[in-house]
Amino acid sequence: GTSSGFLDASTSNADHASISSSVFNSSRSVNRNWIFTIFSGLASSGYNAEFNWVAADEDAGFDFATANLGKYDGATWLYPAVSNRTATSISVTGLSGFSSFQAADDCIDPDLPTLSASVDPICDGSSTTLTVTAGNLNDATSWEWYTGSCGGTPAGTGASISVSPSVTTTYYVRGEGACVVPGACSQITVTVVP
Repeated sequence: GTSSGFLDASTSNADHASISSSVFNSSRSVNRNWIFTIFSGLASSGYNAEFNWVAADEDAGFDFATANLGKYDGATWLYPAVSNRTATSISVTGLSGFSSFQAADDCIDPDLPTLSASVDPICDGSSTTLTVTAGNLNDATSWEWYTGSCGGTPAGTGASISVSPSVTTTYYVRGEGACVVPGACSQITVTVVP
């Protein structure tokens, strides 16, 4: 059946104030949130909704093909099933309860890892193993190691690599692959003594 009542709907052009407590990546979101409040007379179960925005609302890394919608009830985030995505909208079905919403990618960037060297300093001609001792890849697929700079000359792939530098060398590592955008690196310097 139908019922009459009053529903207040509003939107603002900013990320939801609590986006940091969600699974969403705030650097890959729609910079818009929606709020719905029942004033009287309406049931709040079993409804469908479509959320629209303009392309200018999107962060540079946002990809509508992997976007999801989060529903914040004031304490926790819920993630309803998405029924349709377009370049500037997302639809969900079977919602219950009105509250606030945010659209974003749920692709989670890797952590900045903590690193260690098995031996440091080393003698010229010796080797050491560099290891990621803490940090999650999240949605990245591999740890990528570099020399020269973050993203510079490839030095290896994986949670640990064996290196034999002939001079003191700084190694950089970050999580890459899948939906993540390569970002900052952690670094470790291996000192070589003559």
